[in-house]
Amino acid sequence: MLIFLNMGGRGRGGPQVWTGRLRTLLEQRGYGITLDLNDEWAAALFIIGSEGIDTALARGRTVGYRVANAYLPPWFEVMGRTMGPEHHAANAAIARAIEASDVVIYQSRWSKEQLDRYLYERTDRYAVIYNGVDLEQFSPALRGPAGLPVLGSVGFQRYAYRLETLFEVSRRIQMPHRLLIVGSLDGEAKDVMARYAEDLHLGPRITYQPHVPPEQLPDLYRRMDVLIHPVSGDACPNVVVEALACGIPVVAPRFGGTAELIGTGGCVFDAEPWVYDDRFIGAMTEATAKALERQEEKNNILVRHSMRCISCKSCSHACPYGTIYPENVPLFAHICDFCLDRRDQQDEPLCVKSCSHDALSLKRADEELPENTFLVGDNLIVHSTHWEREKA
Repeated sequence: MLIFLNMGGRGRGGPQVWTGRLRTLLEQRGYGITLDLNDEWAAALFIIGSEGIDTALARGRTVGYRVANAYLPPWFEVMGRTMGPEHHAANAAIARAIEASDVVIYQSRWSKEQLDRYLYERTDRYAVIYNGVDLEQFSPALRGPAGLPVLGSVGFQRYAYRLETLFEVSRRIQMPHRLLIVGSLDGEAKDVMARYAEDLHLGPRITYQPHVPPEQLPDLYRRMDVLIHPVSGDACPNVVVEALACGIPVVAPRFGGTAELIGTGGCVFDAEPWVYDDRFIGAMTEATAKALERQEEKNNILVRHSMRCISCKSCSHACPYGTIYPENVPLFAHICDFCLDRRDQQDEPLCVKSCSHDALSLKRADEELPENTFLVGDNLIVHSTHWEREKA
């Protein structure tokens, strides 16, 4: 089956990265990919813009449209910017594609709500599909980063507010830490970086890494303790999905699709949409401090004694989040939050209390682990007893 993808153009942004990953995955599954709209394709998916979608629809074959966001009028009002004819024309093209396509894919529930309100409300043949990553590439480190906590920011740094917020949060955090910034800078961000780099207190904390290929990102995420994403109204940022896959908690505002991704994998906070003022910085500082405190609490680790577990699935049934799958040990990529809220109340995780064979226990990890005991990810210790059959 031949599929058309509109991957034309250049760029390092999220849509280009995501489209490249999709193409690789489709090819691995045996599908043919063409970038030529005039080829004899069986289905088409428009991802980066909608140019040519009417031509594709006229051929009478299945045409899908993956839409991220649009030019939302409230953003221009809050940011004090002018919404020009080019923005209205782009919105009209997006609305037309949403209405006419056979299937529409939204990146988040929030994104669909905004597009329904300001462009066109699609009522059938649509789905919300969050951005995905390769979990073999983006996975947690076997051990967390050593030394001072590292606050990270990844992605194309657009406008002044993004770096300004990060640096002001750093100024207010009442604990020693370092900053790791990864990604290209636009003109406004370059000015902000230059100004804060000269600050006697903040400058020495900053490590800046310009744009890197996607395959180098996992190692950079693993150097962080928390990812700071000070962007309000983001539909489904790749950097957040990547950080979470690497076991890094994320701090972000609730407004936008980002909060749908984070769940219990970080801290979200309430703030006025697109208003990056002192209250926003204060709320993000408080959430960042909370995320760092939770990282310190990871010394209490859920232990699964795999040689004693009989796979009765009591812990799986008891877990309130449905995230424990006994068949997946060792759990290199595990989204269980280890019942941190219960541990705040000096209580054990539910799966520990319910395990009828004492295969799970809550312990504090020492620097030196006992024999045949291994740290997997940030929160799980696996005890495996090696044995050999005696010879007769």
